[in-house]
Amino acid sequence: MAHGGRRQHPRFHNSLLLSNTMPFTESGRRPELTTRERSRIVEARNRAASWRQIEHEFPITARGAKKVFDHWIETGSLRHVKHKGLHKKLSKSDERYLLQLATRNPRPTLAEIVADSQLKISEHTVGNLLRRHQFYVHLARRKPWLSPSVIKPRRRFRRESHLMGPQRWQKHVYTDEVYLSCGSQRHIRTYVRRPPHTTHQLHYLAPTFIHNVRTISFWGAFTSKGHSKPVPLPVRAITKRDGKAAATTIPNSKTYINHILLPHIVPLYEELGESSEGCRMIEDGATYHTSAETSRWRKMFGVVRLDWSAHSPDINPIENVWPLWK
Repeated sequence: MAHGGRRQHPRFHNSLLLSNTMPFTESGRRPELTTRERSRIVEARNRAASWRQIEHEFPITARGAKKVFDHWIETGSLRHVKHKGLHKKLSKSDERYLLQLATRNPRPTLAEIVADSQLKISEHTVGNLLRRHQFYVHLARRKPWLSPSVIKPRRRFRRESHLMGPQRWQKHVYTDEVYLSCGSQRHIRTYVRRPPHTTHQLHYLAPTFIHNVRTISFWGAFTSKGHSKPVPLPVRAITKRDGKAAATTIPNSKTYINHILLPHIVPLYEELGESSEGCRMIEDGATYHTSAETSRWRKMFGVVRLDWSAHSPDINPIENVWPLWK
């Protein structure tokens, strides 16, 4: 019977026991075991001592003793393997390099950024760095694709309209058509990682393209003095290139003149003022807006159309009305 009434394992020899009164370090931890102490722990376990007995007799916990024994079983070594601990702090150059990767292409995941950087870092480290610089993941705004040939006139329009004050913009008739598609549509959500206040930068947008599935169409307009009712566009028969008959709500010049220009645009334009007072009409560059027949009728009634950049619905304020109306 051992001291204190404890029953000792019959195979566990007293010569293998170490004192558990070893001093603690300043950090409150016990000092690391020497190779000789580790050897005695392994020898004690081979003599069928329990982990609880080893914990009581050696300056180590049962869990630590099991790690020593398992490491010896796997590697045959009694050397102490230091804990890897936290990742090393990123250098300033590494941080700049990772931010450049995230800025250059905002769509990759954290795993792809780590792979592209070829740095020995974790995804958690990259995520903390990007969040510290306010690179959060957002859903990309869906905007029409802008080609270089479209960007140039948009910039020219901005230079020309930059000096126009609020009173000048109140002399405009804002018009547009909206197409409501029926049936299943495939929408793909695109997430990008971007810094604050960069929502509408071209680099962080998800481009949208015009599709041909259109069933119901409406036209609308408003001015600083009034607005029109939503005007449904009539369905007309067309013949496709393959010779098959089909129906569409996209108007031609004749439909546009008879159903929109004469009964709705001209009254709104006359109520707002005359072209000599700076009144202009804003509409996109659809073919039935710019055709020779439409231009002739527009000139006949003194309606002046503002030269509008292609694929630029974000400049026309009536575009903010359609989502509310839908």
